[in-house]
Amino acid sequence: MRIHSYLTPKCKAGNSGIHRRGVFATKTLKKGELLAVWGGWVMTLKEYKNLPKVIKNFEYPVQIYPGFFIGPKKKSE
Repeated sequence: MRIHSYLTPKCKAGNSGIHRRGVFATKTLKKGELLAVWGGWVMTLKEYKNLPKVIKNFEYPVQIYPGFFIGPKKKSE
């Protein structure tokens, strides 16, 4: 369960052939509608590399600036 992020119930996250993971609409979306808010901890590349595989592979921290990522640090986040 993500406690620092939000994804509208009108979308789902899933596997993508383009960038490994993606967000896909499951219902009609309106222009300007809030779809997602990504949160978590800001971490360095070194911290990212030390994350457990289960987080790197499935919780998907996102690079926000060269050398910095945002995402959960534990599975419970």
